[in-house]
Amino acid sequence: KKMKVESVVVLTVALFAVISVVFGETLSYNKVQIIDYSAQTGNFLFRGNEPINSSNEFAYEQLTSFFQQRAQEANITFPSSYYLVDISFLNKLKTSERKNLETESKFFARNPRVGELVHWMLMGTPVEDPNLYKNQTALLEKAADLPNWMHDKLPQGILQVRSQLLTKGKQPIVMYAHCEGGADRTGEFSAAYYMQYQNMTMAEAFQLDDQIAGRQIHLSEQWAAEWYCWYLASALDYDLTCQTS
Repeated sequence: KKMKVESVVVLTVALFAVISVVFGETLSYNKVQIIDYSAQTGNFLFRGNEPINSSNEFAYEQLTSFFQQRAQEANITFPSSYYLVDISFLNKLKTSERKNLETESKFFARNPRVGELVHWMLMGTPVEDPNLYKNQTALLEKAADLPNWMHDKLPQGILQVRSQLLTKGKQPIVMYAHCEGGADRTGEFSAAYYMQYQNMTMAEAFQLDDQIAGRQIHLSEQWAAEWYCWYLASALDYDLTCQTS
């Protein structure tokens, strides 16, 4: 009987694992975290995973509830009404992610006063490991030119996000930056933001990423964030240690 119970448990866990891979995660409170807040504008920047509920609908009410709880934990008053900017890093070339992106798009088409969708597809830098550069001069030159060659356009995108955070509007703006699982692409973006605007070292940024994800973020996104570290150090004179090996 014990073996039968254990078999059922194993099969149940395996089934949930398959479901999560095929259908993706639903919105997770653990993944929804405050990245930044401007007291001057009342605007927020959150990170998290795909804001879809178990009914495969945009989880607006649940997302708002999570925002309120996180703000309360940080002793920040969350606004009674706000404009949501949904910054989605999803890959529209993937069938499952394209469907979720369509769900997000349809929600804002039906509710334009609630907010808007900003699609910013992130991919990391899967063939550009900065640790392979043995020539420091070549590495710094490559990093300084990041805005011109990086597919993910982190320098331009993060600057736009920061500008929106500091711009006061008719009502508070809440930006929600996410990918599917809220770990890798979201971790890439978040680590870059942490280093540039929250005085974190690269090691501290990755540590927070891994803590939220529950694992180490994927190498391609880690490399992208490392390149951003080198960009900050070479082009913007940030005092950062970007070497990992």
